[in-house]
Amino acid sequence: MKLGLQPKSVIAEELAESLHSARILVVDDLSVMCKMIGLTLKKGGYTNVSFAYDGNEALEAIAVDMPDLVILDINMPRLNGYEVCRKLRSQPETAHLPILVQSAAETDAERVKVFEAGGTDFVSKPINLPEMLARVSMHLGNKFLIKSLSSFRERLQSELRLARDMQVELLPATNDIWRIQKKYSVTIDSFYRASSELGGDLWGFVEVSDTQLGVYLIDVVGHGVAAALNTFRVQALMTRLKALASDPSAFMTALNSALVDIFPTGQYATMFYGVLDTDADTLTWCGGAAPRPYLMTPGDSQQIQTIDTRGVPIGISRKPGYANLVTPFVKNQLLFAYSDVLLETPDIVGEILGEEGLRQLVQQVNSRAKCGQVLQETLRSFFEKTKSDLKDDLTAVSIFRSSEGIAFPALPDLENEQILIVSDGAMICSALTALKDDAFDAIHASDMDDVGRYLTDDSLVLSTVIFDLSVSGDHLDRWIKFILGHAHLALLPIVAVRDMSDSMNLGHLYNSGVTKVVEVNVKIAGLRRVLKTFARDHKLMINLKRDVEWRATGSQQISEGEFRFQSRAEAYDLARKLGTVTSDPVRVAIGLTELLVNAIEHGCFQIGASEKSRLIDQDRLDEELNVRHMRPEFRDRFATVKYTRGYDFIEFIITDPGEGFDYENQQSAFQNSSAAASGRGLMMADQLFTSLAYSGKGNIVIARIAFDGIQIT
Repeated sequence: MKLGLQPKSVIAEELAESLHSARILVVDDLSVMCKMIGLTLKKGGYTNVSFAYDGNEALEAIAVDMPDLVILDINMPRLNGYEVCRKLRSQPETAHLPILVQSAAETDAERVKVFEAGGTDFVSKPINLPEMLARVSMHLGNKFLIKSLSSFRERLQSELRLARDMQVELLPATNDIWRIQKKYSVTIDSFYRASSELGGDLWGFVEVSDTQLGVYLIDVVGHGVAAALNTFRVQALMTRLKALASDPSAFMTALNSALVDIFPTGQYATMFYGVLDTDADTLTWCGGAAPRPYLMTPGDSQQIQTIDTRGVPIGISRKPGYANLVTPFVKNQLLFAYSDVLLETPDIVGEILGEEGLRQLVQQVNSRAKCGQVLQETLRSFFEKTKSDLKDDLTAVSIFRSSEGIAFPALPDLENEQILIVSDGAMICSALTALKDDAFDAIHASDMDDVGRYLTDDSLVLSTVIFDLSVSGDHLDRWIKFILGHAHLALLPIVAVRDMSDSMNLGHLYNSGVTKVVEVNVKIAGLRRVLKTFARDHKLMINLKRDVEWRATGSQQISEGEFRFQSRAEAYDLARKLGTVTSDPVRVAIGLTELLVNAIEHGCFQIGASEKSRLIDQDRLDEELNVRHMRPEFRDRFATVKYTRGYDFIEFIITDPGEGFDYENQQSAFQNSSAAASGRGLMMADQLFTSLAYSGKGNIVIARIAFDGIQIT
């Protein structure tokens, strides 16, 4: 018969097996006590019991195999129980390990001393065996219940993050915004921040015609899971109503009719939907109790029109009575729409802006801000005065019509990019199968003839080339030279997959032009991260190349200058502009982009390499940069680039306010880590410039490039 409380009577049925198989370490310098406790535990159903006969031996055993519970004697030679407790509590991995202390002393002072040292519970000697079993069962049960709850919480958070990523995917993508800006000759700025893991805000565009652009901002009541689900419903319904998008009142009436039967009682959404007509220079809109947008002329604090959005929220009434309103929306005007958290969030003294306060703030900003900065400057002022967490989602969108029109370079069609994999399938077959689940479109080249055929096929849009070194190692140098020698391929990331037994030198691979080397046994998550990052960067580089080639036409030479920049957008723009004043604009612009963006992300906004990798994994890097850009501690930070043209070289000195970093170790970490998502930019810059040196703490970069064939040493 087993002694003590039965595990099934203490914890849930599903935890009983885990409790009985728990690893228990008994620590006592008396072997007879170890035997007695061990026998008792065995009779109690515990089958995984080990022993240590002093404190040092106990610590060594714990370091090798972490137990689930320790039964610890206090009075032992060499290292007593108090010292063992303190050492265990000082280490993160053992800080919460249950420690059941046994001692012959029963004074209050002794018990206090045990708990101060870090003991979880106390058992007096001579040991009452049924009591000891009850305490062991209790502490193990608590541990496994906490572990189970923690696992459930982690799984729930993981699923919420996935749902959140899906919701962010509903918002307009950067490439779509660029395309719309070009198509309608407008400048668009936006900001989105959820108040919790999931939010209820949604904004976007409807391309009604070549001259009509619809814009909507929707706020589903509440936030969290329920609001997010309703957001998905709203977005799915709107895609079916595009035929009505030219008429805001008809569009919202149809959307409302569908949502009345879908939304549960008490749930609804506020909405603003307007259609910009670039031919008629008008804005036609309809409102459903949304916060009232502003129509203004940047630089003119007096000309601010409040857009009337009174109306019934969508999803409440079967007869909402929506009607269209029309106002002029001419060139050199800006539309600013926002969610109600701007009106309702208290500042540091507990006061809210309200409609009048926000209007005054926008007027102040508009009187001094440039056309593309009204939204950012308004939000920056808002966050300076707001110290509390937001209680609801924050969304803001601005659309500016330039009086001179906006010209954009033609952007490539990158929607159907493919990965070219040079392999016989033996090494990375399983990885490829898993990647297909991520919608990576892969094509295979099993021999060198296939490689040439695919690389020269103008109908393919490649984002990455993966070379299996077991198949292509002997031909790798030839194909890298081929890729780098063709303008339309030169920006392709090149990934080499090798077996640990391969003797090919890593330094040779990187020097020859390989972008990344991964091991054949890299986890699929690591390979996914690498490919996702490369595909994103490749799109950016292609767009940058087209933009620079377009800007370079008719550009003027500048002998020297020093420029300040405070955001990633300014870094992109500055890199493009400086590229056009050189004899090799694309090469310089790409290299500068990597260095200037690095100065913003790591220097101004203090995002470390590991944090950047995590944010890239979660597709949250852009959001985090936007949030930090608004925070008071970062708003006045800026980086500089000093440009000098010499007789046979061009030099750029980039300085940021960050703490710097160990460049050599960072480069080595990127080369030796198969799953690193950050660090590639610095390596690209190192290859693009003739020389690249770091000074100070690593926060000063000196980049030189030779021209006219003259090499710099």
